[in-house]
Amino acid sequence: MNHNDEIWINDIATRSFRDVADQDYVAARLCYRAGLMLQFVWMAEQAIEKYLKAILLYHGKHAKRLGHNLGKALRRVEAIKALEFSLSDRSRQFIAYLDSQGVNRYLERPHYTRGLELRELDRCVWELRLYCRVIDYELKRVGSVLPIELREIRTWQSSKDWHKFRILGGSLENVLQKPSDPRRAPLVWQNFYYGPKRRRTVTIPSHSNSINPTHTLHPDQFDLLSRFVDFPAFVHASFAKQKVKAGFKP
Repeated sequence: MNHNDEIWINDIATRSFRDVADQDYVAARLCYRAGLMLQFVWMAEQAIEKYLKAILLYHGKHAKRLGHNLGKALRRVEAIKALEFSLSDRSRQFIAYLDSQGVNRYLERPHYTRGLELRELDRCVWELRLYCRVIDYELKRVGSVLPIELREIRTWQSSKDWHKFRILGGSLENVLQKPSDPRRAPLVWQNFYYGPKRRRTVTIPSHSNSINPTHTLHPDQFDLLSRFVDFPAFVHASFAKQKVKAGFKP
């Protein structure tokens, strides 16, 4: 890929992925504050998905054939050896949670939240955005700047001054600079990682809940429901297995 190609790939990584992910992140925080937990988890999944795909694009890797599979996207990012990608265990666990709960727009599967998800989303977004920019480039008098950028990332990872990290031209950074921006209040609300100063404590309401879909509560009605509603393949497969266990032909 030549230099001009890199310019265009980086541009779409910024405009269509990182900037949109930033807005998804703010939308997720709005949903959480309003207690819209099913919508919160969906918007959180959308944000993390786009951040991971942006990282791939910024480092010259395609983001195709990933769908909504966060685990697959994460593994593809980790396969970029030069990136030395590092993510906390808690963020990995949160990504796994989103993989099981995020893509649930029609309540196709039982939904649950434990009440700590906003804090986990904030951490995960901050950690991913460390890599969500152009860091593999060259300067005439220095050569490759990637080792310098990676050392800086490791310094940030061990720092407690999370709020000081900035991406030049980043959408969230632009929001933080404008007190009148309507997105600023939901971004900085009870947020350790994005705000004007370091916060030592936050008070986040615990929105723990669970919702079961009709076909889970009343599995005997699945055949009827499936005549009127398109269920994902995994739902059909689950009910087919149940029928086999019960002695019926799927």
